[in-house]
Amino acid sequence: MPNWMTQNITGNILYPQVWESSRILIRVISSIPPVWRKAGYLKIEALIDGEYFVDEYRPIEFGNNLVKILLPAYRLSFEPVNRLISIYPNTSISIYQLSINEVRSLQMSGSYIAANPAIGSDSETIKVASVTSIELLPANPNRSPEGLIVNNANRDMWVRFGSAAAVAASPCVEILRNGGNYDIPGGYTGVINGIWESGATGSCVVHEFSYI
Repeated sequence: MPNWMTQNITGNILYPQVWESSRILIRVISSIPPVWRKAGYLKIEALIDGEYFVDEYRPIEFGNNLVKILLPAYRLSFEPVNRLISIYPNTSISIYQLSINEVRSLQMSGSYIAANPAIGSDSETIKVASVTSIELLPANPNRSPEGLIVNNANRDMWVRFGSAAAVAASPCVEILRNGGNYDIPGGYTGVINGIWESGATGSCVVHEFSYI
């Protein structure tokens, strides 16, 4: 078993080198047993014609995370959730690039950001279950990544970003009934719509946080 190469999280940790498409193993640990599930987001940027473009944000949890990146060249950065550093000051991150012939430890380097942007209190919204598409959240350019949607209705709920939602229609995302929850993707600031299956009663709770 290889030794982990670790570095304390002090802000955004950048990986400016270019690698081939691969599987990435990320391990986030803390000396204090975490009560949170999510540790932060992995921002994946694709290298196209000499410039980097954001491809996606992926949530990263405490523990081991295996991420497959299907890009010919890319750059990674880890963005911790708000207050991670202050509550878990001894958090460390390890990263490996996995290939057929070797397990390669990727050295971490990058910039230091003194503090995460301030985030306001939870803006909690309750939406009554509806069998026609309704707006769960309007667009919010200051939305932070910590938000989530909890479905408390008796039927499955479907969510769509940017346009009206429809039951079981791609690219909607299914929300489990009876307490199922879905993390709002980090970096998405547009409108969010939802719809429930026929016969739904109850509601959902939408938690949104904004940078201030």
